[in-house]
Amino acid sequence: MNTDRYVVALGMFDGVHLGHCALVSSAVFHAREQGRKSVVFTFENHPMELFKGRFEYLNTNEQRVERIKALECDVIDMVPFTKSMAETEPEDFIKGLLARYDNRVDDIFVGFNYSFGQGGRGTPELLRELGKELGFGVTVIDPIMYKDEPISSSRIRAAIKAGDMQEAKRMLWTPYTLCGKVIANRGIGRRIGYPTANIDCEKQVMPQDGVYATAALIDGQRYCAVTNVGRNPTFDGTNRSVETHIIGFHRDLYERELRVEMLEKLRDDIKFESVNELKTQIGADIEQTKKIFENGQKKVYNR
Repeated sequence: MNTDRYVVALGMFDGVHLGHCALVSSAVFHAREQGRKSVVFTFENHPMELFKGRFEYLNTNEQRVERIKALECDVIDMVPFTKSMAETEPEDFIKGLLARYDNRVDDIFVGFNYSFGQGGRGTPELLRELGKELGFGVTVIDPIMYKDEPISSSRIRAAIKAGDMQEAKRMLWTPYTLCGKVIANRGIGRRIGYPTANIDCEKQVMPQDGVYATAALIDGQRYCAVTNVGRNPTFDGTNRSVETHIIGFHRDLYERELRVEMLEKLRDDIKFESVNELKTQIGADIEQTKKIFENGQKKVYNR
């Protein structure tokens, strides 16, 4: 018979940024202190995706689980967010959560702006009232501040869309990472001597069009790379793509999962007058990227 008692952290945790880390770490610490099991309860899909049909994620579910696991919680409970869940009254949502863990929840941890139940009407204040009524403690975690404002997923998205990867990293605590399967594209990079791996990461927040110094993660190794986000204007492209040239790397990655850490924007994505002019610029981009790695990116397989 299961006799575990639980401390539950609630949230979407998209990005698992510094504010999320503070919340989960506080719940984990409290659970250990009290001899309880720590649980992160979250959703597979963001509620806004259900309502609007599309949502730009900061990470895939696999990435999110990995980041939460790194905070050493005991259980990650990830469930689909459904229409019926969206229509659940706040009080019923919490009662259902308690029942999910056999009414052995001792404490619930949430962020300062957490909302739950139909129309997001559930607030930390209501949760405290329910805690008194139903017999669990409530801890509301204050925001983690950066530049005098709370760190939030929306601020991180804005930084990424502006091409400011270093600003995004300061709030995320790790580089913003695009993740997806390597797919076929037009083969332009290979034709001009700089083969690229093109990844399908359309569900994630897309950085501003441009060329970036990046790190490609392959088989546990981190490779120095250059990534272009854009439409290949020199070749009159129309579809936006993410193409990564891994410096000195020649293995086939087609159909494999690839992660690309977005480190620093080098330049805008522009139309060149000739292919030779583009090739010259790509060579300069590679040299600039190597210098970035020499100056601060030590853990890398190639240079």
